[in-house]
Amino acid sequence: MKKLSPIFAILLVLLMLILATLSQKQESAIMDEVAHIPAGYSYLTQKDMRLNPEHPPLLKDLSAIPLLFMQEINFPKDAK
Repeated sequence: MKKLSPIFAILLVLLMLILATLSQKQESAIMDEVAHIPAGYSYLTQKDMRLNPEHPPLLKDLSAIPLLFMQEINFPKDAK
């Protein structure tokens, strides 16, 4: 029975990996990402905390880091 435990664990992890991969085609992005990613971008580039201030900024900042490496982003810098 001791030899079967690692096999069951590996099979369960593989099953979880397969199910997670297959569900990516059916599931879409979370609705909040539409607000959080631009807010994080404004936090990082302009130090402007006005966009979406109701949540802590760490995850928004982390989600916007890939945008810093993109060349052409159409983001209004003079909005009041």
